[in-house]
Amino acid sequence: RNGIDPFLFAPDSMLTGDILYYTETEFGPFAVGGFGPTTYYGGFALIVDLGGDDIYKGRAGGTGTNGGFSIAIDLSGDDIYISDEKFGIASGFLGTGIIIDADGRDTYITGDFSLGTGVLGTGILLDIKGDDSFQSGIAGQGCGFLGTGIITDRDGNDRYTIEGIGQGCGYTGGIGILNDYTGDDTYISTGIERDNLSFEGHGLSLAQGFGTGHRPVASGGIGVLLDRAGNDVYTADIFAQGAGYWFGLGILADGQGNYKYTAFQF
Repeated sequence: RNGIDPFLFAPDSMLTGDILYYTETEFGPFAVGGFGPTTYYGGFALIVDLGGDDIYKGRAGGTGTNGGFSIAIDLSGDDIYISDEKFGIASGFLGTGIIIDADGRDTYITGDFSLGTGVLGTGILLDIKGDDSFQSGIAGQGCGFLGTGIITDRDGNDRYTIEGIGQGCGYTGGIGILNDYTGDDTYISTGIERDNLSFEGHGLSLAQGFGTGHRPVASGGIGVLLDRAGNDVYTADIFAQGAGYWFGLGILADGQGNYKYTAFQF
């Protein structure tokens, strides 16, 4: 801008490390990271990172609660995405949030409403290659409510862990999809609240191909977990693994390989 090299003025509060370019636009900050390690702290409209073992500590491909759009593209490296901010990582609220990670053994550790979640918007996470770990709170890993949430993993032995409301969960007016192409994968939903009145010691998963409405006022959405190949393990509790409630549609489809399902009810 104005003949000034934006690199010289990249604030440490936003990013540090191998920085090739930084500027601020009317839509939010835009950064290009180099082939070395870079750490991103703030919320960005657009990140393009060429390589290195990077750390994303702020909002990466997440709109936050203010809407708009955010896109992060990482071409290689063993990256870490970590945030406890709602709609912080690959999620859209009143907007669109997208992450594309092309290669590497990546780790995603997030709170609620993340990793392919759309609420009145669209959230997309595409991880193309590598053995990855996905961990989140509630509402994530392919979750849509009056919107669309998609998480797609193309290759690798992956581990998905969520408290509940995800791994292919569609709520009213929403579509949630978890799409894993190949690898020996593990899916775990621990349950978000104990149901001690009816089933002591058990909790609600609402995951792994689950569609539901909001009883009694609104009908349900569509939730899909599609695993195309590999020896897979599914663990959940109540309402999971291809279940529909209150005019919702839930689908769990597993293709080639050996698989084990463990769940409690519905």
